[in-house]
Amino acid sequence: MDDKQTLDPVDQFLNQILDEKKIAGSEDPEVRSQLIGDLRSRLMSQIDREMINALNAEQLEQLSNMLDKDDLTDAEIQDFFRQSGVNGQQVALETMMRFRTYYLGVNA
Repeated sequence: MDDKQTLDPVDQFLNQILDEKKIAGSEDPEVRSQLIGDLRSRLMSQIDREMINALNAEQLEQLSNMLDKDDLTDAEIQDFFRQSGVNGQQVALETMMRFRTYYLGVNA
């Protein structure tokens, strides 16, 4: 089985971008792992930002109040976004496509 088949979809996406970008040295597993980690961090931050931007003012205030809690769990945040009406899958997909276009410097 190909290693790329066992990766999660985000890592598959990032590996594909690196393959297309053809960065010198990115074939080295250690270098590639570092690049993937860096790209993943940037991409996930952008997705989080876009998810927050998709909320209305009332929802932003609710989220802010939730984030002030010391015992807030990831599950509670996920539930909040599921109930917010924001199409997280669509937001993530659009953000990933913009990320790809920006990173590769081409139109997808």
